[in-house]
Amino acid sequence: MKIEDPREPLPPSGGSPAPKDQDAEKAAGRSEAPTDKPAASVHLSPHAREYQRACQALAAVGDIDEDKVQAIKDRINSGHYRIDADQIAEKMIRETLSDGD
Repeated sequence: MKIEDPREPLPPSGGSPAPKDQDAEKAAGRSEAPTDKPAASVHLSPHAREYQRACQALAAVGDIDEDKVQAIKDRINSGHYRIDADQIAEKMIRETLSDGD
C-alpha cells in the first residue's frame, strides 16, 4: 500500500495526487487535450434580471446614513445630545416582549 504525501493536493475526484508536470500545465492554463466545447452560458428570466438589478441598486446605497451620523456627532460635540435611559429601557422591554409573539 502506497501512502501519499499529505501535503500534496488531491484532485477533485479524491484519487491520488496528479503528477507535478500536469499541475504545472494546469497552472499555466494549458490542458492535455484541447476541447472544442463552447463555454457554458446562463440565461436569466426577466424576473431574475429585475431581482439582480434591485440587489445591485441596494448594494450601491450602503448601510450607513452618513448625514445622520454626522448630525449625531455634531450634537454630541456641541453637548446637545441627550440620552433618555428610561426611554431606551422601555423600548428594549417592548421589543423583547414582542419577539416572543
